[in-house]
Amino acid sequence: MHILSHLSYPYIVANVVAFLVGKPIPLEYNLLILFFSLFPDFDIAVDFIYQMITKKKYKVPDSHHALPTHWPIVYLPLVVAIATLNTFFIIATGAIYVHLMMDTLFCNEGLMFFYPFSKKWYIFFSSKTKQKKGLDWNKAYSKLLVSKIDKVAFLLVFIHIIILLA
Repeated sequence: MHILSHLSYPYIVANVVAFLVGKPIPLEYNLLILFFSLFPDFDIAVDFIYQMITKKKYKVPDSHHALPTHWPIVYLPLVVAIATLNTFFIIATGAIYVHLMMDTLFCNEGLMFFYPFSKKWYIFFSSKTKQKKGLDWNKAYSKLLVSKIDKVAFLLVFIHIIILLA
């Protein structure tokens, strides 16, 4: 998925649930949601730094969903930590798993939900983006309606944060 969707949907899901149970999320927790919603993609930042140091230029990676940052099993300790009812662990786990679930939608390769026990890839709604890599995927994704919805969702998140800052 695109960075805008990874930032927006975990944030929106968390805030809608919080609204429904009558407990608004304070700004500092919302910022944690934004951080952890991008956490599985930190491998891209590491790759960027590595390429800039070694090659002095950056090539968008074709794929990174096969790396450990996109294996749901890696984050199971956070699921166990939720039993403590610690808000930090609930936020981190929720944002990360929403990110991972979103990576099964509209992506080029999807996600291996049960790796290392199964190497089956799960992918949905990807007829226009499947097997596209890097910037070619981005170009195909930007033509989809969901890409426009991502921009509106991000705008709503941005407005909500501005309101929280006021």
